[in-house]
Amino acid sequence: IFFPLPPVEFDGRVRPLGLLNFALRFIADLVAASVQVAVLAFRFGHRPTSAIVAVPLRIRSDLNMTLVAEAVSLIPGSLIVEADHETTTLYIHMLGVEDEEHLERLREHVLRLEDRLARALGSDEELRRCGIDPSERKERRS
Repeated sequence: IFFPLPPVEFDGRVRPLGLLNFALRFIADLVAASVQVAVLAFRFGHRPTSAIVAVPLRIRSDLNMTLVAEAVSLIPGSLIVEADHETTTLYIHMLGVEDEEHLERLREHVLRLEDRLARALGSDEELRRCGIDPSERKERRS
């Protein structure tokens, strides 16, 4: 009543196979990142490097930006520093960055996460923005 929020618009549809794929990959990412952070924490004499990377999202919706940001923040070693609503860009602090090539792989990892979310909850238009053909019958794993 005192601080009303704007309504959340959901134009997509729930796709059970896409949702299952997202959940399984998220759990795998969670376990892998936990092990990587633990290894970094117990490497004596090594100072881990980190970087802030800008990842422009392809789907321009508040819901998508929020879901991607939450999923990235839940994975150990990454934290959302800023979310630019105007450009739908996430600025992510990532731990354990080795070099520029590794940084690109991390950026691609976030975009693949966005793909999986689109396959799980996106509209046909959102799938197209991710380069996915919505008429595909078979769920492609990414």
